[in-house]
Amino acid sequence: DSMYPDYHSGSIVAMKEVFNKRLVIYGQDYMIETSEYRVLKRLQKSDNPECWLMCSTNTEIWEVGTQKGKLIHEPQDIHLDDVVRLYQILGSVKRNHSSRVVKV
Repeated sequence: DSMYPDYHSGSIVAMKEVFNKRLVIYGQDYMIETSEYRVLKRLQKSDNPECWLMCSTNTEIWEVGTQKGKLIHEPQDIHLDDVVRLYQILGSVKRNHSSRVVKV
């Protein structure tokens, strides 16, 4: 949900692998794969030259509690050395139904 409304949960994305990390276009969406996880985020320039800033498009904020007023999906730095694979997002398709077979 961190990329909603640009990408709905269950969306199918078309991707192109980027082999040269120096060719990242800031402000574009990428699927970032590390040894631990895969995330779809908008990449921005970080204050740390060895990192990218992974940003969400969902602007929801906490309405109660100690985090009140802060973004639920805050931007986060990722070190370039932690990125195993990188894919530029070319487009997406929103699914209206689950791919599960439903018997009646």
